[in-house]
Amino acid sequence: MRLDDGRYITTALLATTPVVRAFNGRVPSGRLRALPAYLRAPSAAASSLERVAAMQFIRMDTAFAKVFGYHITVEEGYRSLYWQKHWYAQYGAPRAAYPGTSNHGMGLAVDIRSGAGSPFTFGTSADKWLTANGAGFGFDRSWWLDQGRPNAEFWHYNFIG
Repeated sequence: MRLDDGRYITTALLATTPVVRAFNGRVPSGRLRALPAYLRAPSAAASSLERVAAMQFIRMDTAFAKVFGYHITVEEGYRSLYWQKHWYAQYGAPRAAYPGTSNHGMGLAVDIRSGAGSPFTFGTSADKWLTANGAGFGFDRSWWLDQGRPNAEFWHYNFIG
């Protein structure tokens, strides 16, 4: 979310409020939009995002594909409370957010393809493009996920609007 003075507040800060936390992981399907099949990694059964985030992701992918000739493939977008509990039990904090506080649970986070041979790893031309251009489409990788940080995740982007 962009403030009037130009600074951003990540949705993670908003996710700690009681109303948002109750909604997190339980977003009604009408507020979500499935991403097209061509944007899903082979491992992704389905991926959806909050409606505006999905439209902006598709716009970002279109610009990206014009430069690189391939798409930004998604492994996961919206995550239900059930799956957030699963990942939290498996990885714990800080690797997985506490259930009810994840940006995935609001449909406002996306994990792009991260498996072996991913063209999006830190320092690649695709990573540099996403870092330089993502915010123009509303997507940002939080600084604490950057290369060299204890919980580095090149694949995770939040929709900040």
